Amino acid sequence: MNAGTEKESVRSLLFFGKDFMIGSRVEGVARNHSLTFLRADKKESLQSIEPPPRIVLFDIASTGDTLPEMVAGLKKTYPDTSLVGLAFHTDEASLQKGKESGLHTLITRSHLVDGLNRILEKRQ
Repeated sequence: MNAGTEKESVRSLLFFGKDFMIGSRVEGVARNHSLTFLRADKKESLQSIEPPPRIVLFDIASTGDTLPEMVAGLKKTYPDTSLVGLAFHTDEASLQKGKESGLHTLITRSHLVDGLNRILEKRQ
């Protein structure tokens, strides 16, 4: 996943998940904010992201038991990257997992677009 120059490091959004419907909505938000959209669904994909993304959005249901390890590694390697979790508002286990894993922000699927837009507008 090599997206380009240092200047572009804050110009990408990486979606970690397998749901193509959600991925397409995330891609639309990324494009509306002039961000490069990247997709990953394997933990190993997160070890060599160059340049670092502006945001990593995790579909918490797709992370299995590796979410805490991935979040800790990304915080250490890419301290300026926002780490965001996504879950159904009724999926209390995933929301709790996201909180315990140390994600910066949690958003629900029903507020995906609005939530991402708010995060991106704050970081401009």
